[in-house]
Amino acid sequence: MNEIHADPDLAAGDANNDGQVDSDDDEFLEFVNTGVDEIDLSGWSITDGARTRFTFPEGSVLEGCRAVVIFGGGLPVGEFGTSLVYTAGSLGLNNSGDTITLWDHNGEKKLWYSYGEEGGENQSLTRSPDIIGEPPLVLHSEAALTLGEIFSPGVKQDGSAFTNCP
Repeated sequence: MNEIHADPDLAAGDANNDGQVDSDDDEFLEFVNTGVDEIDLSGWSITDGARTRFTFPEGSVLEGCRAVVIFGGGLPVGEFGTSLVYTAGSLGLNNSGDTITLWDHNGEKKLWYSYGEEGGENQSLTRSPDIIGEPPLVLHSEAALTLGEIFSPGVKQDGSAFTNCP
């Protein structure tokens, strides 16, 4: 997990770039495949503290050294680097804190991350530096390479595509 966006800013929060700011549609989760081999995510699911929020459809293959972004909804516009892009219909991430878990198609927990009140700061939480930064995730605007930007779905903090593994 590289980036979590639970609380879109009401003025500048159009993370999915569809021309509208929406408190649910512009939420997103970003995962990065740090290996060189592709991962078939078909049937994998994402849950929070309440329920399953998204299940990857058949044919969801994430190449090595690439990212996948799941938006809460809307019609994402743009390429978001070289990332796979999906919409969940609703992520319902809690601004005051939540636990996000990624499960494989066999129901095995692959990773999880819990955040607290920092999720409600009108910007995403991100690893710093991208991919290799140790938890906890930090406010996006405070990460070294973001130049004050408040989110970067599908791309690294400096706006470049995920193309190289650490």
